[in-house]
Amino acid sequence: VGEKVLAAVVPEHREWDHVPVHIKGDATILYKYINKNLLAVATEDSRGNATFLNLYVVDSVTGHVLHQGHIAGGSGPVHLVACDNWVIMHYRNPKRTR
Repeated sequence: VGEKVLAAVVPEHREWDHVPVHIKGDATILYKYINKNLLAVATEDSRGNATFLNLYVVDSVTGHVLHQGHIAGGSGPVHLVACDNWVIMHYRNPKRTR
């Protein structure tokens, strides 16, 4: 409540064959988390003079929040990119600029 949506993105699932596992150097298998229903949403929450950015990674079918991040001092503009099992968020932090 009180948050403004700045950006939202769904992963680009391309048609090439990908391998959902990663074979490590010691021959163990690491399974990738691939969810075709992934949705990443960046919101801005302003309380008083403070501004916060929130990143929510949500399963768009079940509504479960898979990941939530909180960035104090962040502000827009916000850009999101998502692919397979990762999300990149680019934002501005006015307190850290020179």
